[in-house]
Amino acid sequence: MKRTPLYIAKRLIYYRFHAPTMSWPVAGTLMVEPTEAEPLAEIDRFIGAMASIREEARRV
Repeated sequence: MKRTPLYIAKRLIYYRFHAPTMSWPVAGTLMVEPTEAEPLAEIDRFIGAMASIREEARRV
């Protein structure tokens, strides 16, 4: 199965993150913009979720 930006966005929802902006400004990409107010622990949790999604994709 091809892992698309849509697939990644849906998996992020599974990990309880708001899906990032898709295909803007560049088609076929995700735009992630943490704010200055975002706690470092939340950014670390996001990185962990993205790493888990990558591992899932490698196994398939």
